[in-house]
This record gives sequence, structure tokens and C-alpha cells, in this order.
Amino acid sequence: MNVFENIQKELVDLVKSKQPLLYRNKRRDAYNLPPDRLLQVYQNYFTDIPNKGNYTFKYSKNDENDLLFLFRVYFKMFVELNESLMTVYREIPRRFKIIKEVNKQNHRHTPKTFVKNSIMHLSKSVYGTTNYLNGIALAESLEPLQGTDIIPTTQINYQYIKPYKT
Repeated sequence: MNVFENIQKELVDLVKSKQPLLYRNKRRDAYNLPPDRLLQVYQNYFTDIPNKGNYTFKYSKNDENDLLFLFRVYFKMFVELNESLMTVYREIPRRFKIIKEVNKQNHRHTPKTFVKNSIMHLSKSVYGTTNYLNGIALAESLEPLQGTDIIPTTQINYQYIKPYKT
């Protein structure tokens, strides 16, 4: 079974359970996807997913937030938006390029300024919290801090990055 087949199966189970999908951020409900809405989104976008490659499809602006919630938060997948097209990556890219400077004015918790064209790395060792609706935790280097197994990461919002292909 590929990743998209797993998603289809899990969504069928969620629709059958008739339970809302809740996302809590700092112990409060931040996003709620009711069962009837989940069924509607499933019927519109999840019945004809390709077996190979990334999943690119046209979407309605009314469905954008629900789709982003499902793919980015619930399934932890990387999604790119381009006008009315959404591309869901089968695998999360390992490296990203900064396309706009990241600094304290636009990312208040960033430890430093990351200049345009810097290359950042996806890290599996995320010890902080990440709001996947807004961004993804990236590391400047995959080298752990001396004497630890901790790789420092910072959340970079999606509109400041794009996948880096070598």
C-alpha cells in the first residue's frame, strides 16, 4: 500500500466513525472538521488519487483550509499551493530553500536571521512545538549540539520556503 492509499483508507475509517477531527493548539481547540464536512471533502478530493508521484489537483478556495488541515496537520505531508492547484508531496522533501528573508519581524521566535537562498534541512528530532498549519521545523545543519543528540530547529512558515532540488 502506498502513502495515498493509506490516507484513503484512514479517511474512510474516519468518515465511518462519524467523529469530528479536532486539532488542539496550546490546549484549546484550534481547528474542528465536522463529520459531514469530512465526508464532503473526501468525496470531492480523495476518491481518485494516483498510485505514483505527487498528487496535484484543482481545488476550490472554500475547501482550501480543510484540505491544508488534513494534509499538513493530520497526515504531516508537505503541500504547495499555486493559484488553484494544490500539490501534495508523496514524501516530504529533505531540503528547503529560503525564498524570502526570515527574521524577528516575520518569525518572532527565530533565533537568527536566515537570508534568502539559504538551504535548510528537515529534521526528525524536533523537541519543540510546531504549528503545521503555518510552517515546518527546519534545521540549519543536521549536526547535533555537541554532547547531545539534539538538532536545533526553528519553525519556518510555508510562504518563506520551497523544496530544494539538487
